[in-house]
Amino acid sequence: MMVRRLLPYAFVSLCIATNPGLAVAQASAPHPVALPPLVLDELPPPVRAGLQLASDEARRRPQEASAVGRLGMLLHAYEQHRSAESCYRAAQQLAARTLSWTYLLGVVQAELGDHAKAASSFRQALRLDPDYLPARVRLAEALMNAGDPDGSRGAYEALLHDFPDLALAHYGLGRLLWNRGHAATAIEHYERAVALEPQFGAAHYALALAYRDAGAADRAQTQLDAYRQLGARRPVLPDRLLDEIRAMKGTGRDLLAEGARLGAAGRLADAIALHLKAIEADPADAQAHVNLISLYGRTGQPDEAEAHYRAALTLGSSLAGAHYNYGVLQAAGGRLDAADEAFRKALTVDPFHAQAHNNLAALLVRQGRLEHAADHYRRALANDPQHPSARASLGRLLLALGRPREAVEQFRRALGTADRHSPRAMYELATAYQAAGDLKEAVDQAQQALDRARAVGQTEVAAHIEGWLRQLKESSR
Repeated sequence: MMVRRLLPYAFVSLCIATNPGLAVAQASAPHPVALPPLVLDELPPPVRAGLQLASDEARRRPQEASAVGRLGMLLHAYEQHRSAESCYRAAQQLAARTLSWTYLLGVVQAELGDHAKAASSFRQALRLDPDYLPARVRLAEALMNAGDPDGSRGAYEALLHDFPDLALAHYGLGRLLWNRGHAATAIEHYERAVALEPQFGAAHYALALAYRDAGAADRAQTQLDAYRQLGARRPVLPDRLLDEIRAMKGTGRDLLAEGARLGAAGRLADAIALHLKAIEADPADAQAHVNLISLYGRTGQPDEAEAHYRAALTLGSSLAGAHYNYGVLQAAGGRLDAADEAFRKALTVDPFHAQAHNNLAALLVRQGRLEHAADHYRRALANDPQHPSARASLGRLLLALGRPREAVEQFRRALGTADRHSPRAMYELATAYQAAGDLKEAVDQAQQALDRARAVGQTEVAAHIEGWLRQLKESSR
């Protein structure tokens, strides 16, 4: 303990020394640094109470990194970044070989726009743990934002050497190359990013701008349409240290939002745990039950999913979502009649539920009720014109019904949604042109599909399209 007393940093303690010897020791110690002020007025009462407890604990134990760092984490969780920075810096000085405080210090420094300081913190964090991937990604980004393009490029290239399928690294390197005038190479990295992560909205937007400046207006529009659908969504990189921060948000709303984020990222067990905590915080939160129907279904736990479906029905709100998720659960289990009933119940509550129309249409196709299915696909599209699968499904259905010209129109419009299946959508448009007797358009579209499949690394798709295109050209001679 004597070593810690002689450290140059300590928080103000509220305790008054009554022991004369202790008073002398404190008097000879360096002047301590004050705790950051707490800004609590805008926070919910449970959050205010938690922060006050953490602050009191840090004041009682000012030379223990865990107490000081925990206060920083809570301040970070509620976006009080400047105060969190003070705590993390103090905790880092108290425990210099602990990754958490150094890495989290870099994170808040980046949030505050202090990118050079953030880069320094991330470098130090990587000296403590060279394999911590989030620190490597954040270092590359911080170097770019700090005006060190050479350092950033080296960091991104090292990432891609070790992780060639890391979409965030392709995107970051693409941004860097674009800013330095290497447009063609930047486009290649953007294309790779969206091929690896089709929901990467920010990469779609960057690719749209790059295509626009390169004079490829049609391709730019396709990417811009994808961005409009997805927004600035980015892939979620697993990060155990930031996960601790996010888990500290104690209100039901916060827990539900974080649980939904983790569910979308495929981290189902963590998502379920947060949803259950959200229900503890607010037992009347029907949406948490609705989400758990889906999450338990995706983890193969139908009994638990069923229990949350019944709970949602009891609460009497979010019923369309409850019926829809239950329908998905039933369909996945092969109980198609129950799924049909659930989707129809969802549509009774919300006639504009595009996903319920889409899924009901798919069931009707399996029943051979094709005209009814086409009607529900059209209703899905009326309520969500950018639906990712309804338009292509309607195109296939119209081909099966012998209406290739109508199918051509649907497949053409399906190309407005850019994702990893875009080569397939182009190929399906080519088959519709062929069925409609327009062989020239069929060949042109198939060639575009082949080029696109090769560009995004879909080798098996490319081989299939290449064989079909060869046969098409031979038959048209």
